[in-house]
Amino acid sequence: MSNNIHIWHHLTAPEVAALAGRAVVILPIASTEQHGPQMPTGTDTILNELMQRGLRELPPKEGEFLILPTLALGCSEHHVPFGGTFTLPPILYAQVLATAVRSLIRQGHNRIFLLNSHGGNIPSYMTALGELATECTEQGVLLGAASYWTLCDARWRAEVPDLKMPRVGHACEIEASLCLVARPDLELRAAPEGVPYPQNLLEGWSGSVGFDGMTAEGHLGFPAEASREKGEALYRIAREVLSEFFANFSRKELPRDLRKK
Repeated sequence: MSNNIHIWHHLTAPEVAALAGRAVVILPIASTEQHGPQMPTGTDTILNELMQRGLRELPPKEGEFLILPTLALGCSEHHVPFGGTFTLPPILYAQVLATAVRSLIRQGHNRIFLLNSHGGNIPSYMTALGELATECTEQGVLLGAASYWTLCDARWRAEVPDLKMPRVGHACEIEASLCLVARPDLELRAAPEGVPYPQNLLEGWSGSVGFDGMTAEGHLGFPAEASREKGEALYRIAREVLSEFFANFSRKELPRDLRKK
C-alpha cells in the first residue's frame, strides 16, 4: 500500500481523525443493477473498485488520500423493468449523498471527491453539489465529483482507436473490456447484438425515458467487440489519468467568499 493512500475501513477512528484536513476523502459511488443479459449486476461497483486499484498501483505524486467503502447502491430506477436492480429514487439519492458529505464535513474533512461509476447517479450528485455549494463556500470545503469515464474520455478516444463506440454506454464494449481486467474470474455470457448510442444524447439533449425505452435487452453499445487487450489499454490510461487528476485536486485552493478581503 502506498504511504499516501489510506483505506478508511482499515484505520481506527483516531487514525481517520488525524487525516482530517490533510487528506482528500474519496467517496466511490456506484450501483447494483442489470447489465444486459451478459454482465454481472455488480459491474459498476466492480469497475469503481478497479479505478481505486489503479490509484493504489499508481498513487498520485502529491497529496494524501482516504478512500471510503464503495457505495454499491445508486439511482437505477430506469433499470428496474429488467430486474436484478437495487435502487433509490433520484431525489432521495441526492439527499443521501448530501447527508453523507455533511457527516464528513462535521468531522473536519475539507477536501472531498465523489468518484462515480454509474451514469444514473449523475443527476443526483449534481443536485447534492448544488445543495451543498453555499455551505462548502462558507466552511472552506472543496467538494467535487466526476464519473471516471469523463476524466478518461479524451485520452481513450485518442489512444484506443479500435473502439467501435468510443464512449461508455451500458454493458458496452468499454465496460466489458474493463471487467475482463477487473474480474477475469467472472464469466461473461454471450454478448448480444450491438445497440447504437441514443441519438438524442449525441444531439446534446436528455429525455425522460426508462432503459426499456432504449434497448430490448438492457444494454447500449457493442459488447461483442470487448477484449482483454482493449481493457488493459483502457485501464493503463485510467490509472495515469486518475493519478494525475487527484494530485492536481489535492493542491487546489479551498473555496472562500471572494467578497471578503
